[in-house]
Amino acid sequence: NSEAIRIKGDLFSNVADIRDLKASLRKLEHQTADLKFLNNQYVHKIRSLEKDGKAKTERIQLLQEKNLQAVVQTPGGKKRNIPFRRQRMQIDQPVPPSGITGPPLPQSEDPYVADLLYVADDRIRELQQEVSVFKDKLDVSERVVKNLTHKVDLRDKEIERLALALDGGRSHDVISLEARYRSNEKLVAHLNLQASQYFSKFLYSLTIN
Repeated sequence: NSEAIRIKGDLFSNVADIRDLKASLRKLEHQTADLKFLNNQYVHKIRSLEKDGKAKTERIQLLQEKNLQAVVQTPGGKKRNIPFRRQRMQIDQPVPPSGITGPPLPQSEDPYVADLLYVADDRIRELQQEVSVFKDKLDVSERVVKNLTHKVDLRDKEIERLALALDGGRSHDVISLEARYRSNEKLVAHLNLQASQYFSKFLYSLTIN
């Protein structure tokens, strides 16, 4: 009887641990999904800014090319637009590097956005590590419950064997003991059913996430 009570307590404790771990796991997965969405928003914003900057650069180059035109007036009074030829220079050898270092070039990306992306990526890595730790704890809890279930099965088989051995000449104490064992057996079966349902729901939630 004390063994059945101990097993009952262990099963209840493991079921509660699994429920808490499942809630923590879902919370971490939601936080990871939110950070991934925020990261994608920042990436989209950076690409939009780069595209806008490229379009402005092309527009500036086009305006510069339009300004690089000369107006020539002919003796007949007509005006002609003659584009300037860009000067070209041929380099025989490169200039040796200078020992004086200039100021650092400005970054094309917004440093504030870059910092946010770095923080978001770092937080995503931390959450993924925490999710991995919780999954390991869930695996350990699952193995413990399986071990307890196996012990319950062995105890049930032993009860059945003793019942068959004592059948035919049983005393009142033996009958009372058997009744208590059957009551404990029903309780353990109910706990096994609850544990199985919790595990089924947990595995289903992992598959849909």
